Amino acid sequence: MYKKISEYGVIGNFHSLALIGLDGSIDWLCLPHLYSPSVFGALLDSEKGGYFSVTPADDYDSTAEYLENTNILATCFRTRKGEATLTDFMTIPFGPEEERRKERHELYRRVEVTEGEMAFRVCFEPKPDYARARPVVKGIDGKVVVEAGGNRLYLEATMPLEPLNDRAVGTWTLRKGETAWLHMRYGIGIEGGFDAAKAERALDQSARYWRIWAKKSETGVRVDLGPYKEMIIRSALILKLLYFYPKGTMAAAATTSLPEVVRGVRNWDYRHAWLRDTFFTLDALFNIGHDEEAHGFFRWIEELVIRYGPGIQSVYGLNGDKDLPECELDHLDGYKGSRPVRVGNGAATQRQHDIYGEILNTVHKHAELTGELNPRLWPSLRSICDFAAGSWRLKDFGIWEMKSGPRHFTYSKVMCWAALDRGIRLAEGFGLDGDTKGWKDEADALRSDVMENGWDEGRLAFVQHYETDSMDASNLLIPVVGFLPFGDPRIISTVEAIRRELSFDGCFFYRYRTDDGLPGEEGAFLICSFWYIDYLIARWRLEEAETYLRRTETVSNHLGLFSEEYDFKWMEPLGNFPQAYTHLGYINTVLALRRARAALRSKEPAI
Repeated sequence: MYKKISEYGVIGNFHSLALIGLDGSIDWLCLPHLYSPSVFGALLDSEKGGYFSVTPADDYDSTAEYLENTNILATCFRTRKGEATLTDFMTIPFGPEEERRKERHELYRRVEVTEGEMAFRVCFEPKPDYARARPVVKGIDGKVVVEAGGNRLYLEATMPLEPLNDRAVGTWTLRKGETAWLHMRYGIGIEGGFDAAKAERALDQSARYWRIWAKKSETGVRVDLGPYKEMIIRSALILKLLYFYPKGTMAAAATTSLPEVVRGVRNWDYRHAWLRDTFFTLDALFNIGHDEEAHGFFRWIEELVIRYGPGIQSVYGLNGDKDLPECELDHLDGYKGSRPVRVGNGAATQRQHDIYGEILNTVHKHAELTGELNPRLWPSLRSICDFAAGSWRLKDFGIWEMKSGPRHFTYSKVMCWAALDRGIRLAEGFGLDGDTKGWKDEADALRSDVMENGWDEGRLAFVQHYETDSMDASNLLIPVVGFLPFGDPRIISTVEAIRRELSFDGCFFYRYRTDDGLPGEEGAFLICSFWYIDYLIARWRLEEAETYLRRTETVSNHLGLFSEEYDFKWMEPLGNFPQAYTHLGYINTVLALRRARAALRSKEPAI
């Protein structure tokens, strides 16, 4: 039986993430890394996918929460006989850099009965390699060892576990004050008996790590978050979980193939690093004081820009892989029957011109903040500007990675303009060589082209692409990059057309409503709501912006986590989860609103 996506919480260790339901079942975990094949995959096939559950044997109620300012998940159970807490976490390496780079893939689960007594059923049923491998489960020296496809999992516990065919099971009864532990490790064996003191230290260290990270400000930025503080910290902690420490990359989401509509085919693998997502994510983290992730990413992006220049892709593997061949896993049912299940992503081969603007805009913003620009980076950035100047007249697949073929997308053109504009600013600001005159000429020509072909005089709006009169929510970003000011009548009328034609209930937005080459429909895309609220803030419509912002919070789950999109017919969160774009959008929108409020207060006359 499938759970709602909103019922899950997540834990992780900067290498991978696990999704844990309100029933205490780990239904998604890929090892050793986020992009690796799943070990537990019941999320995508409740019968064959595999899971690791610790669940009361009797009827129960349950709630879940994170330990304050951490990514440690506590699920609370209540039965007629008692109450208990299941605490789940993955260990975080401490110490110097070389120690932190060591990969130790360990997961702990602690069960503690706090009232009365409770019986639990434990089922450890790994199905490695997306349930394609046939696991061999053995009991060795009181531990469970799983072998499949050359990989090994080890599980130890303080209570008995019995290997049974392709799983290990146990039935435990604990009374008030009693605690049981489970410890799973990937790849490295577990020596000796269970060390409960070591497990408690691991829990304390992990909690300490997360709390220190949540409070620190490496940039010196201190923002009064007011009533949004708790949700901002949770969003930041989720973004941190999606950070892939070995390479400094950011995953767009923790999952693959969660559908945009149940039983639909719009199911994609988002366990990769989209450049635009990463730029926006790091911007959000930097804006609330976290700089380490930005440094790690910039090291990686500099490598990519220097290596590929204008040949840079919109998406790469978390490990820097350029090729992400897309294939379908026909043996899996898919979430609630939503097939196919896909791994890899064919968008890596698409031409998406908006990334040039996102690269140059981010580098320019970083250079403005630091007053520095890596001189090794400029030749490649210059080549990207040259390429944008020479290729903006070509069609591309757009920010939404359309399957209907390349078009002259308005937003892509605007971002090519942004690339040239930021390239000119960098060259002139740092005294760097470049064809700034040629770039200015092309930027002017590009602007004229967008105003002539991307603007529909009859609709009084910028359209999705040059061959349609339909709206696209990405055009909410046109003023953000400075192509036109927020108060320009053409922007105002475009936003009104988008709100009128793409919004659901005034606050939630579809990306577009045009044929994109795929059957079926999609849900409302939450990031578009934040873009709209950003517009309201820029227009000083702060009360309206705050009302809508509070409404977006209502679609987060019990833990404050956002999904990618929402089907409001069934009031169901859909799409890959948790999704970086939505959490970064929330952070940046809250910060914009708080800055606007502060600006108003500073102008108020003293009483």
